Amino acid sequence: MKFKKLLLGFITIVGMGAFSHQVSAAEGQAMYRLYNANNGEHFYTGNRVEKNLLVENGWRYEGRAWKAAASGQPIYRLYNKNSGEHHYTTSAVEKNWLVTKGWAYEMIASYSMAKDEGAPVYRLFNPNERRAGSHHYTLNTYERDMLLKAGWRDEGVAFYQKAIIIPQPLILDISGWQVPNKINYDELANEVDGVIIRVQHGTEKQGIENYAQYLSGEDTAYKTHIREFQKRGIPVAVYAFVMADSVEEMKREATLFYERAKDFHPVFWWGDFERNTMTEGTMREGAEAFRSQLKALGAQKVGAYIANHLYQSFDLDVDKFDAIWIPTYGANNGLYEGSNPTSTKDFDIHQFTSKGELAGYLGNLDLSRLSGRSSFDYLFGK
Repeated sequence: MKFKKLLLGFITIVGMGAFSHQVSAAEGQAMYRLYNANNGEHFYTGNRVEKNLLVENGWRYEGRAWKAAASGQPIYRLYNKNSGEHHYTTSAVEKNWLVTKGWAYEMIASYSMAKDEGAPVYRLFNPNERRAGSHHYTLNTYERDMLLKAGWRDEGVAFYQKAIIIPQPLILDISGWQVPNKINYDELANEVDGVIIRVQHGTEKQGIENYAQYLSGEDTAYKTHIREFQKRGIPVAVYAFVMADSVEEMKREATLFYERAKDFHPVFWWGDFERNTMTEGTMREGAEAFRSQLKALGAQKVGAYIANHLYQSFDLDVDKFDAIWIPTYGANNGLYEGSNPTSTKDFDIHQFTSKGELAGYLGNLDLSRLSGRSSFDYLFGK
């Protein structure tokens, strides 16, 4: 994950009182971090509706700050309507004092864990700022140290929360379902290290047409996605959702896939094998026809995306593929749970959620991590 520099600015936040009595974040709920470039404030909320409304009104989503605890010492959230600032504290004395000074007490935002159970969230104060943005909260020691060097004051540990594990490098896969005009490519590219983009979903034989794909099977947005990420220096791999019903059709799908993507020079080619569509021959034969055709056409590295529960029924010859990518979501709450899933075969990439959230796109995203079997350079290098 690429570290984003803090920007400092000035205006008053309007309309935050609309969220004054939201329920506090549930156990394990991500606390979202947002930034207002006009007034310099960072804001933290566990409420996704609140987060989305702020993004729609110009705030920048900076990702998940930490995971909330559902019990422990209350973390009070207050709001100053004159400066537009929010303040977070575990001190009932500080909360009550601020109320006497005109601050509005809004809610218990979350709870602080015990010191030996959670990770410290540091509180810093900018003595040069008397409006919004004078306080900052971060779990990131590097960010804390940067602010101290810039003249901020260390106010110690504000509270303790659960640290969020952000896999590094972080891999995104997208398709026409993520409409280009809904994406801020600058922000999204800054969140990820590699991207895998869908080029097609079957062919015209399936008769599928929607805003994400044409009747021919070609993805409606793949060219835009590839160009936008490549010009921002993000390495791009490509994938095809395979729907062929025979060895010959597998070869045709592979050929269409190659012809559509070759001029973009993707770093890796993936076949997405999720359905047993073969009516003539076996999936093992079909997948091998798809792989070998891509190789014959000039694809240097060809991988297979396959769910663990399909290994036995599909019986793919996975050893012939250059890499394996598996989806295993666990709780599927947008977060990585911190361990490798159990798998029938060794794998190289683990898609750990279909409900990821990143700056630059207001919706769910598929996110993956590397298992450690193959290097990032192998999977995303030339």
